[in-house]
Amino acid sequence: MFRPEFPPQDRTDMIDEALRRLMDVNLSQNLALPAQWRGLRDDDLSKESGISGCVFVHMSGFIGGNVTYDGALAI
Repeated sequence: MFRPEFPPQDRTDMIDEALRRLMDVNLSQNLALPAQWRGLRDDDLSKESGISGCVFVHMSGFIGGNVTYDGALAI
């Protein structure tokens, strides 16, 4: 599996936007994140999504973040 080196050491607050760009995926072909996640942050988002370490999902659903690499991939 391809694992981008971003950020190089601590991997905190990984954002799926950055992962998509690093993996050279066309953003226009990605689906929005689920409507029930949009606008949620932190524990509320982790509970709703079932993914630990969530940071946020944008109100439009185009981007979300997590404190771990694997969490960012799960989003």
